Amino acid sequence: MQPVVVFVGAKGFTVRNGGPQDVAVLRDVRAFRRWLRRRGRVLTPEQVADVHTAARRPTTWQR
Repeated sequence: MQPVVVFVGAKGFTVRNGGPQDVAVLRDVRAFRRWLRRRGRVLTPEQVADVHTAARRPTTWQR
């Protein structure tokens, strides 16, 4: 897996020295979609179900 930073709605930003080598830095949602499509399927259906369950749990999003 690879970490991703997506800037949505930013008027502008600068990535110095090309950014971190192990992190994809994407300018907008369209770039994120293209990045996802190129990656292909990464998670198994069971892993997707686990992520979905965690995302729906309110305690997941509390600090």
